[in-house]
Amino acid sequence: MRRFSLWLRGQPFVADALLAVGLFVVDILVFVSSVDGLNGPLFLVFSVVLTIPVAWRRRLPRSIAALTLVTTLGSDIAGSLVGDAYNGHPAALALPIMLYTLVAYVGRVQGGIYAAALAAYTAANLYLFTQPVITTLLFSALMYAL
Repeated sequence: MRRFSLWLRGQPFVADALLAVGLFVVDILVFVSSVDGLNGPLFLVFSVVLTIPVAWRRRLPRSIAALTLVTTLGSDIAGSLVGDAYNGHPAALALPIMLYTLVAYVGRVQGGIYAAALAAYTAANLYLFTQPVITTLLFSALMYAL
């Protein structure tokens, strides 16, 4: 295992691709185990669009962070337009991953700007999609505590 870990450090794209695949697998597991009738094609399209860019997070951190945030918001809007009761993606865990990436690889100022954008996204999510306040805030706090 140590040998694999050392090899992986020299291959950051492979590590990020494995992370993207892991997020995609979790998203698909939620889709398969869903009993409340997720909109299949829409959920799968956003699953792919949310997870694939994570593989390039270290090469293009600003662009991928913006794409991830816009895609997550687009997923919420599209889900509410088609009437999905639950349109959240576990792949939205890419949001705090991108926050970490910005702080670690670009700088704290850009990370702070992204954190402010995430706070605005959470507020918009609460206001526009009438999500339960306590649940959304607790999920957000736990997600960013990682």
